[in-house]
Amino acid sequence: MGRESAMRKYVAFSILSFFLLSLPFSTGTSNAGFVENPVDCYALIMAAANDTNTTIHKKLDPIDVNGAEVSLSRVYGALIKAKFKRNHIVILYCDGKLQPNWAEKKNRKYFKMMKKYHFDKQPLAATKQNIDSVMNQFKQKLDENDQFVFYIITHGAANGTLQLDRRGSWPTSQIQQTFSGLKSKTNYILFDSCYSGKILDDVNIPNAFIFSTTGNRSPGWVDRNFSNCAYFLEMKLKKSNDKDKDGIVDCEEAFDATKKFAEKYDKEWRKYISTKYKPPKPTPPGIMAKASIIPCMEIGETFEINQLGPGTKSSSKKRAARKKRVRKDPGERYMKRAEGYVKSKKYVKAIETYEKVRKMGKRTKLADEAAGKMKKLLENEETAAAYKEAKRIEKLESNLAMAESYFLSSAFDKVIEYCKKVIEAAPDSEQAKKAKKLMKDAENAM
Repeated sequence: MGRESAMRKYVAFSILSFFLLSLPFSTGTSNAGFVENPVDCYALIMAAANDTNTTIHKKLDPIDVNGAEVSLSRVYGALIKAKFKRNHIVILYCDGKLQPNWAEKKNRKYFKMMKKYHFDKQPLAATKQNIDSVMNQFKQKLDENDQFVFYIITHGAANGTLQLDRRGSWPTSQIQQTFSGLKSKTNYILFDSCYSGKILDDVNIPNAFIFSTTGNRSPGWVDRNFSNCAYFLEMKLKKSNDKDKDGIVDCEEAFDATKKFAEKYDKEWRKYISTKYKPPKPTPPGIMAKASIIPCMEIGETFEINQLGPGTKSSSKKRAARKKRVRKDPGERYMKRAEGYVKSKKYVKAIETYEKVRKMGKRTKLADEAAGKMKKLLENEETAAAYKEAKRIEKLESNLAMAESYFLSSAFDKVIEYCKKVIEAAPDSEQAKKAKKLMKDAENAM
């Protein structure tokens, strides 16, 4: 088994190395008839969970059938329509062994393209190692004039941790590290997972537009007819969304269209899941009632407004200049929000918000100010105790959410591991009661 495992890793590494080495570098040379330093566009897109793949899951509700794979194909299709080159797009899929169900008829054109150009050999697994390998190569190729798109659909936990390769995990600290160092000023980072709004709370990528399919306290949702992330990219390409008629559908305009559609879909979706929906087994009890499909976004202060897809530096900057929009440091917005919490005596919320500002801008004047105000609030013993209790509950909820996430992937040993953490930390808590039931369900399913 050890030799076979080593051989699989070698083959996967060889394929990845060959692919990455084949990606062309921009020469940046200026010759007659050629545009100097054109906008190059790269993308890393992935599905790290296989719960909706009907190759292995035969009994799914009709709206779940190949849901993640359809969403992936829609994102891929939007990139192709935006004129991203096929060999500039890397796709990672699950454990590297399974492939999408190629019999899927929805979005057929792009399923066929993905199969032909990206799954013709052994697919690359959605692992942290492969993400880092691709990103390191992209960071060498991208300059400030280029564009980058990242998309992932997977399970997420309440602490913002994402599931990779069915059993792996990707905490927000590593997500921050992965996207730090991008030279490109136009980066779209899209998270299609439960609790993905928490990632927006924890990471700070100044040169990126970050999109989460749901808030920081809610499970999310995707089905074969609905994907916030895919819809956002599609709306970015729809000229009628250019409401201010300046030649670019900016992120706010595309987001507004996406949110409006989500709010409309929310009504029929909730009716369906409460009357007809048959959730896949296993599904943690009560999780559907907590779900939300309303997206969130964060725009970094140095993110450069642009069209999606290649162009020229001069034309894109000229169009961006038409916006005449001054974007405030997001830290300032959070400081204002924290002050509002203080006025309404929601001190724990205020401390959490000051903490976010402190993390966002280390060693800045604003961060120092936030740290000072946070320290002052914590001098009150009652407030400090309430904050400590809130963090304790947050940790319990986070571990419980991780257990629920692994339950969906049938990684029952991981479910038991995280349930035990909850039970040992607070045996008499409400979270422990849920963990005990979930652990029993996991043991019965093993």
